[in-house]
Order: sequence, then C-alpha cells, then structure tokens
Amino acid sequence: AQCATGSGLTAEPVIDQGSSAQASEQTPGQSERPAKEPDPAPQSATPPGLAVVPFLSAELDAPGESAESQKQPSTTGTELAAQILARLGKARGLKLIERGQLTKVLEELALAESGALLAEGDGSQLPQIGRLLGAEYLVLGRVTPVADESKYSASLRLVRAESGVVIGTAYGEGSLKDLANQLAAETLRVLQIYLALDNPTSP
Repeated sequence: AQCATGSGLTAEPVIDQGSSAQASEQTPGQSERPAKEPDPAPQSATPPGLAVVPFLSAELDAPGESAESQKQPSTTGTELAAQILARLGKARGLKLIERGQLTKVLEELALAESGALLAEGDGSQLPQIGRLLGAEYLVLGRVTPVADESKYSASLRLVRAESGVVIGTAYGEGSLKDLANQLAAETLRVLQIYLALDNPTSP
C-alpha cells in the first residue's frame, strides 16, 4: 500500500510487508518458489524549479516619480522576496533558485530592474527567464506600506514561466515576517493543488 498526496511535495511511500510474507509461505511437498518481490515504490518526478523575483514596491508610485522608477524593486521588496524564499526552503520536493543565480540571469537579460517583469502585465521575458534558471514557476509580487510604517500589504502571483499563465494569487497584510509566512504558505498550497492535477502543464 502506498500513501501519497499526488503532488509529490511531502508524502513518502510506505511498503506493506504483510502481503509479501503471505506470498512466501509454502505447503508441504510443494516446490519452493522465490517470494514475489514487492513492486518498487514509484519514483517521484523531478522537483519543480521555483524562483521568487524581488517584489515591486508601490511606495515609489508617488506624484513626480517617473514611470521607469516605479518599475524598480525596493529594499523592502527584495527583503520580502528573500524571506519568502527562506520559508519555501523548508518544504520538501521543491528546487528553489538562489537569489544570486536569479540576479545574474536578470542582469544578463538587462532586467536588473526586475520589476519590469510586472510592468503593464508584460510577461514576454518569462519563458526565457524560466529556461535560463531551470525554473518552471516564478513568484512575482508587489508590496505597499500602510499607514503604520511597520506594516505592509502585498499581492503575489504564481506564474508558470513557460506560458506566462497565472496559476494562483495571494494577498496579505502585516509585518514583513507575517507577510512572508502568509505568502509562502499560500504559494505552497496553490502549487500542491496544481501539481496534483492530471495534466499540470495545461493551463
């Protein structure tokens, strides 16, 4: 018997030894036959690659700011992305893309201002970024300070890099620590559901 979630992110196979023991019993005078080997546990698919892009910060969307400056990820957005990545690292069955590797690829594509990935909903660079990173999924988002400067609101999109299709969204409010916990948990929940589908490559 096996126990699995279908997504492959957390479950481990369990082999029932009882049926094998019964199969090895012999009756008197019966020629001995080797016990039937249990079927091998199913091999999990290659862990999906996931990258968390530094978040845009709406605090730059102020009167007088240029459209170009509003595409820049802020220190807050970079820190939130790093915290989400750290929390996702506690989950099994994911191949996470390190920040340094992501930064290098964005720079090679002249997208060091990684917020440009979200500008006007343009996802034309996503397939190339996914291929260079070895990431099937990208996390994109925006963070905005609220009245209390120690708290923020943030929205997140989980995107399939190859097609640019949004497979899930999330929203949260609170400190950066609280946001990271909320958004990381929701990212995992959505990804588990999506990977459990019979054909997850289909939008």
